[in-house]
Order: sequence, then structure tokens, then C-alpha cells
Amino acid sequence: MSEQIARARIIDQAYIELEFLIEDVALSKEDVAKGWLEANTLDPQKKFPVLLLTAKWSLPENEAFKQILAEINSRPIVAVVVHDLSQRLVGNFTLNLTGKSKNIKLFDEVEAARTWLIKKIASRD
Repeated sequence: MSEQIARARIIDQAYIELEFLIEDVALSKEDVAKGWLEANTLDPQKKFPVLLLTAKWSLPENEAFKQILAEINSRPIVAVVVHDLSQRLVGNFTLNLTGKSKNIKLFDEVEAARTWLIKKIASRD
């Protein structure tokens, strides 16, 4: 049996919390796709915002970037929690490529990300 890449759950019928679980790895395109499949199974129409919790010391491989960009761009709002400078650099690079800087933001703390996401959800209703 393979190791679970990520887990997703709907929180208060308001957003999806997607948590990548495997620390200290280079995530392949397939790993990223499997992780996002957890969220997309819960929300096939991709209407829910996402709180994305990265795993510590994990970064995507080059081929995984297109998959990440496609998934982030398919969501209305995304808050991303990063754990270290390398993740922040990759996150900033990804954020700049999306062109959606008003609806995607990086955070160092889960609670700050959750608070921002909830405010963004409330302001669009």
C-alpha cells in the first residue's frame, strides 16, 4: 500500500483544507495530482476556496509546477501555509505566475491563513 500524500476535508461548508502529509521530499507531478485529487473529490466543481497546508521541507519538482498552477488557478481563493524560506521562494514564484495575487496569499502560520481566508470568503458573499 502506498503512503497517503495528502488529506482534504470541508470546513464549515465554507472552504477545503488540503494538507500535504509527507515531509522532506521532492513532490512529483503525480504526487501533486494525487494530493489535489483529495480536494477535487470533495468539490468536483472547484467552487470552494482552499487552505493549503504544505508539508515541512517539501518542494515540488520542476514538472509539478504546471499541476500546481492549474489547481491554484482553478480555485476562487487560496491561502497557502509555508514552513521555510525555500517554500516561501517557490510560493512567491508560483503566486506571481498565477496573476491572482489578490486571491492567493502565503502565510507562515495556519491561524493567520485561516483568518484571511474566512475574511475573503465573507467579503465575496
